[in-house]
Amino acid sequence: MDPSPSQHVTVATIAEILQDVKKVGVRPAQLGLCLGCHSLFQLRCVREHAGGSSDLDRLAFGLEAVLKEALDALGDGPYGEAARLLFGAVTDSRGRPLKRRRELATDKLGVMVATFREHYEDDVVLDVAAEVYRIEFLGPPRAA
Repeated sequence: MDPSPSQHVTVATIAEILQDVKKVGVRPAQLGLCLGCHSLFQLRCVREHAGGSSDLDRLAFGLEAVLKEALDALGDGPYGEAARLLFGAVTDSRGRPLKRRRELATDKLGVMVATFREHYEDDVVLDVAAEVYRIEFLGPPRAA
């Protein structure tokens, strides 16, 4: 049965998710202020983590949980660690300015900041967005 027009769910594209993940990656401490992150706040997985609430604060917590799942799915190696540092998802980088989070991420990968920005950063953000997309449509990763 098709949902009625009032129940219609908009499916976000990977491009929309990528755009909003980039916004969040730049200012992770301000998830609740990410009013322009419409594609992320509409995701089923985010709403489930928010307990079905449409309250922005609850949605921000739901988004944070989904991003943590996405970042964890990148693994424990240097690349996954760099992603968590860049997104401020670990104690060492939480609340730090983007410049410092980039420096911490580059240390994990053993590259210069300019090299990271030019050759790694977009790929890291794209991989996080792809994991969010995967979680939305396939569910969270299964434990090995």
